Amino acid sequence: MATLRQVHWYGAHYEEVSISMDVYRQRLQEQVRVDDPYSLKVWPPGPLPVDRAKRRLPRALGKYVGYPWRIWRESGKASLVHFLDHSSGHLLPRVREGARTVVTLHDLIPLQESGGLSPRQLERFRSVVDNLRRADRVVAVSEYSRQEAIALLNLREEKVVVVPNGVTVPELLPEHCELCDRLRKAGATRIALSVGSSLERKNLALLPGLMAEARRVSGKEWALLRVGSPMPEELRRTLFAELGEDRLLEAGRVEDETLSAAYTAADVVVIPSLREGFGLPVLEGFAHGTPVACSDATSLPEVAGGLGSLFDPGDEKEAGRRLVEAAHRGGEEGFRRELRERAKEFSWRRTLEGFYAVYGELLGED
Repeated sequence: MATLRQVHWYGAHYEEVSISMDVYRQRLQEQVRVDDPYSLKVWPPGPLPVDRAKRRLPRALGKYVGYPWRIWRESGKASLVHFLDHSSGHLLPRVREGARTVVTLHDLIPLQESGGLSPRQLERFRSVVDNLRRADRVVAVSEYSRQEAIALLNLREEKVVVVPNGVTVPELLPEHCELCDRLRKAGATRIALSVGSSLERKNLALLPGLMAEARRVSGKEWALLRVGSPMPEELRRTLFAELGEDRLLEAGRVEDETLSAAYTAADVVVIPSLREGFGLPVLEGFAHGTPVACSDATSLPEVAGGLGSLFDPGDEKEAGRRLVEAAHRGGEEGFRRELRERAKEFSWRRTLEGFYAVYGELLGED
């Protein structure tokens, strides 16, 4: 029996990795099968430790000393090294000669919009992603991110390929959502769900105006369920004034089961972002058969594939009308099933097989 070639996967270091990037690694790792064509070694091997370093010095030592040493020590045993996050681009020079290299690019948003990063942080980000020129292949999660890489990093077109993210489509949908029940008991007849961070590029400031327009156009009593990082206090007060305090529910970060229930029970998922590299909440909404109203910016229309209700992220009235439209489409026969079928096109196993195709090309295998 032929020995399988070794492929090493590296996520960001424990002290640096975000929750979303750790989930990305976990979902892919869950899809690995014993009869797959490569022998995979994964680091970090498991979930994030709860005692990650918070101080700057230990984090810097882990990222810039300990991790590069690990890469140099281990990569001599690998046929191919794949960095699962572009923030690890600074490690590419540490891969030993003879191993092919792949990097997953999620987005280059800081090069287009600082998002509150200092000039020094932006300079550091630029120096990290400039290293992507050293990779044999860059795997972009969307065509939008691919074009961004070609334009902003001056990469050759043939070097950058698209392998979309995946999503988990539940076989059985949750039957009960406590969070949505609380809003309906407060008189809400329509619930919009917003998921994610509160970064400025998420454009959450559009929410009060679009919710007001949705109520005016539909004549329904709308509520907003917010899952993720807290909203700015001023925005929260504006939404309270528009919706009433009992029709805005900020749940914070929740368990997967709670999030799945929220996606299922909401009438619409609303995503007013100005910039995204992919837009996973679009697919997560679809996976639960829930319509999505999202901005027509960057990668979001690509992911929605014609099934989202798109709006100009600068036009709150249009956004409100699209929110109402999405809720109406949810009542059309077969539409929710169509959304779930769209989500099934983006399985994590398909993402993994896309990686394998890239590996085979680089290693000269059919």
